[in-house]
Amino acid sequence: MATTVTNILQEASKYIGVVQGSAQHIQIVNKYNSVKPLPQGYQVTYDDDWCDTFISYLAIQTGAVDLIGRECGVQRHIDIFKNLGIWIEDGTIKPKPGDIITFAWSTSYQPNNSWADHIGIVESVSGNTITTIEGNSSRSVRRRTYSVGHGNIRGYARPSYQTGSSSTPQQYSGGALTNAGRTMTQNNIRLIIQYAKQYNIKPSFMIAQMYIESHWGDPNTSVVGSVDNNWSGISQPFTAPSDLAIKMSRGSARPSNEGGYYVHFDTLEDYFKAYAFILSNRNGIYKVQGATTIEAFCKGLFRVGGATSDYAASGYQHYVNLLVPTYNAIKQQNPGKLEQIDSSEAGPENTGGVSPDPEISNPGDNDTFHRTQEFGTFFPNTTVNVRDYPSLQGNVLAQYTIGESVTYDSYVINNGYVWLSYISYSGSRRYVAWRVQNGEKFGTIPSGSNDGFTRVPENGTFFPEMTINVRDYPSTQGNIVAQYHVGESVIYDSYIINNGYVWLSYISYSGPRRYVAWRVQGGELFGSFNAELTPSTQRILETGVFYPNKTINVRAFPGTQGNVLAQYTNGENFTYDSYVINDGYVWLSYVASSGSRRYVAWRVQGGETFGTII
Repeated sequence: MATTVTNILQEASKYIGVVQGSAQHIQIVNKYNSVKPLPQGYQVTYDDDWCDTFISYLAIQTGAVDLIGRECGVQRHIDIFKNLGIWIEDGTIKPKPGDIITFAWSTSYQPNNSWADHIGIVESVSGNTITTIEGNSSRSVRRRTYSVGHGNIRGYARPSYQTGSSSTPQQYSGGALTNAGRTMTQNNIRLIIQYAKQYNIKPSFMIAQMYIESHWGDPNTSVVGSVDNNWSGISQPFTAPSDLAIKMSRGSARPSNEGGYYVHFDTLEDYFKAYAFILSNRNGIYKVQGATTIEAFCKGLFRVGGATSDYAASGYQHYVNLLVPTYNAIKQQNPGKLEQIDSSEAGPENTGGVSPDPEISNPGDNDTFHRTQEFGTFFPNTTVNVRDYPSLQGNVLAQYTIGESVTYDSYVINNGYVWLSYISYSGSRRYVAWRVQNGEKFGTIPSGSNDGFTRVPENGTFFPEMTINVRDYPSTQGNIVAQYHVGESVIYDSYIINNGYVWLSYISYSGPRRYVAWRVQGGELFGSFNAELTPSTQRILETGVFYPNKTINVRAFPGTQGNVLAQYTNGENFTYDSYVINDGYVWLSYVASSGSRRYVAWRVQGGETFGTII
């Protein structure tokens, strides 16, 4: 096998998160011990330090033993590197991806010629920051970062990988990106690279912009991003050149005060094609082609940077204050990946530009297992990995930590574990280990998988009198996913008695069921089912038609703290059936098509009017 930098780094990244004592750690040790003769005749035990065992394992797995050698002792491995002629006795150089990095912890300055006691592999180098993948780092395989010339670096080995692998641009293979709990898959990243580079646009800039527009299609942030594959709210009318072959149709309706419709793209690939075109000089509106900094890219979206129209009504300064920090946050959370993305090639022509994605071409594809449907919410009591396949061989794409929760729709028994499964925002199925089969659990499923409570149908509107939490499970252990405040309202369809509280329940816009505590069981109330909370807000019956002379807000509560649900503009009108005097205003009231009562300010009490009544 001709080993490339890409081969060995892809292999190394598969094991990120593997913990000493786990089945996969045992596999690494067993594989090392299976290749004879053993270096020094020593058989590694499961309790030994295993950083160099991991590097040797990578060499075995990728067919690179002749390039790297095998050892379990770092100082002895340096002697092998010297004999191979690949040793660099200088801890101050800037390494290359694929270099083997060694450390001597007893010395913290350069030159460092002390006894070497740790080893890893360089994954990427960005500026003066080195990102490594290391076995036995806090008893697990981890990514670590160091500055170039760090005092503990002992030196490097530079194996003679297949030529061109470290200097010629390669297809992106760095895995998914994460930011604030959201994930963009490697396959989507490759598609963005393909279409951005057609127009000399840095793909990392588009990726950051797509995050602030829709959190990469997160349905809790953007229904349009999720339902219409439209991560930046492209609206009709939109025409794309026929040669791009973009498949699209009318999508979701825009807000009533804006009118029109969003574009629905058949696939995310259609959207990525369209968005790259929109930003390009070919489209002729924006000036972002060739931008080398995120600041220059952002400026080119607005007239101040030469665009023929502004990208966002909020203006350049507001947008740059969103985009630049977001870009920097993504960069910080994914060391070296944005640089790799921008330096990657678009992809092989014979596969439409995109190679099979390791996130969907999983190890063990030929394994057979049965997925059993079951719905519930899992609360981890430790950090658990999210994988693309129900096995420790599955690629680690993200993590859940204590305090977070996983809503699942099925489970799988495979590879000695019970795996909870769900569909991710990207549309791909994901797996989280709930417990060892007949053994250790990694969290709880409150009240069992069938919930253990009865949901009683009842429709109504709840008006909180304080800030209350929205949870994904009717318990104070449930994950907090949002909040309601005084002046807002909750339309519910059922209630539940559980965990010492009465919980009101409804289906959220994104689809999952949500829960809000109405009161302590037999005790304190947290709100009311009457929007008119005091005698001063009693509705007085009166019918008429109101014609606003400016844009005015429609609220769920007769007060300026009421949640804004819609707007009326000059030229529109509505029929009201009553009015309320509250909060220094006279509010006209009517029942909306949804059946809920709404309020619109007619005038300041004893002062300015906002329209006329006929």
